[in-house]
Amino acid sequence: MINRDDYKSFLSVRPIDFVPRIEKQKQNNYTEFKTEDMVDFPYFRNAEGKVTVKLYYPKAGSLVLMLQRKPVEMRKEGDYFLLDTDLVDGIYPVTVIADGNMVLDPFLPIGFGHNQPFNFIDLIGKDSGWAEKDVPHGHVESHYLYNSVTQRNERVFVYLPAEYDPSKKYDVLFLQHGFGENETSWLSEGRIDFICDNLVAERKIEPLIIVMSNGMLYRKEEGRIKMLNFRFKDHLKEDLLPFVEKTYSYKDLYIAGLSMGSMQASITAIEFPDLFKGVGLFSGFLSDLISGYKEHLLPEKITTLSQNKFLMRGIGDTDRFLPIFEKEDFLLKEIDHVRKIYHGEHEWNVWREMIVDFLILREQYHE
Repeated sequence: MINRDDYKSFLSVRPIDFVPRIEKQKQNNYTEFKTEDMVDFPYFRNAEGKVTVKLYYPKAGSLVLMLQRKPVEMRKEGDYFLLDTDLVDGIYPVTVIADGNMVLDPFLPIGFGHNQPFNFIDLIGKDSGWAEKDVPHGHVESHYLYNSVTQRNERVFVYLPAEYDPSKKYDVLFLQHGFGENETSWLSEGRIDFICDNLVAERKIEPLIIVMSNGMLYRKEEGRIKMLNFRFKDHLKEDLLPFVEKTYSYKDLYIAGLSMGSMQASITAIEFPDLFKGVGLFSGFLSDLISGYKEHLLPEKITTLSQNKFLMRGIGDTDRFLPIFEKEDFLLKEIDHVRKIYHGEHEWNVWREMIVDFLILREQYHE
């Protein structure tokens, strides 16, 4: 992401100044929008197989796209700015800089990371596990629950499979995001709903329920913001689990998370060893690298991970946290678990693959 301090005029231009003007016409007592100036597909594969990014900024003099951590000057053609790239399929965070000012583009996909909304490009192969396919689709419910850790109401998303029947019991997976993200991340960037739809349709997994909550736990104490991410275990036990027990019928519980979410999953699974039948650590750790919480790392507690549990941990081969991941191998040297190295960095391209493997392997483990 761009350092805002590098652009002194950040607040001098509102993003709306760059948004296309939509003309209205009154016809037959309803309003019709002319969309000739709108870009329906802000990026697409061209005839040569390259990816063309085409953004509409008629009032901008220059447009720079931060792509793969590098600034790339886009070429101006009329009211549009274009860029041809050699991107392969995958998800790519981008930052649009119009006349030296970072803006949130209204036509590119929008996710949440680094504690703020951000744009991204998502190139999805039609055969990928997270593509939208012609299969039965589940739905996502939005709930507001009181969080006893942050002491306020917070949103929780719940994915229910296409065949969901309240009279049946389903496995439940508590699935956590990373630092600076929120409860939307596994949906907008992770595409977990499409992943589950496809796996169920392909009969690779049984239908399940997935609970996604905000793991950025904090509250104000003595006029300061105090991070309480390590207390996710309390939030799950006191708030999320009673909600699930009251609202859904379930068979077995699982917990998984990426990066910071993996730390929360580790702490929760170890502190409450009888709750879960499986744990997934994606680019993940047993140690809490953020708060330094260590009470769960006692040898006698870690051994509980081997008690009829499926444990999977994985990371990308160029992940900046790989050395830490490797150092933690000794903590699990006596624990039977799946350890996988993927190609990629600390990114959603890796985490999408990990969740697919986790969902499939956890069922095979208990067969």
